[in-house]
Amino acid sequence: MARIVLDLPDALQEKVAELAQQTARAPEAVLTEWLSANFSALRDVSLKNAFQRPATGKPASWQKYLVMDADGIGIKGRRILLEHVLERYLFARESVAEIAQEFGLSLEQVQAAVDYYEQNSVEVLAYLAEFFAWRRNFEQELESRQPKGLREKLMARLRTAE
Repeated sequence: MARIVLDLPDALQEKVAELAQQTARAPEAVLTEWLSANFSALRDVSLKNAFQRPATGKPASWQKYLVMDADGIGIKGRRILLEHVLERYLFARESVAEIAQEFGLSLEQVQAAVDYYEQNSVEVLAYLAEFFAWRRNFEQELESRQPKGLREKLMARLRTAE
């Protein structure tokens, strides 16, 4: 299984390292436990307020390229959401240029998503945690509705077709 590497705010990295040392546990285990225990508090942090009111009080560079609607935060004029871009940036460690090419976006559009994350990391991490939990539940629900053995049959067909 691939190891996930996640850029976290310095304060959170320090807290995780401190707890890991105190408890003699792996930092990943400490982070997972901390996120589980604090998820509802993190979720209550208003992503919408962060989007509408940049910390500096002046329009941020990302506001030109990002939009918030009922589906979440996404690239203006495209059906690509913030979580799609950040999943590749934070977890797959793809560069801005690689992500832009993959999605057919400009470098500025991708950089706007990265800038938004960097300026609002706590809110965005809570947003991503909620999204990934929803996606995991959705995938499990879909899988539970499939007839037993369907995946294996389809994979066997794929192998014989090659």
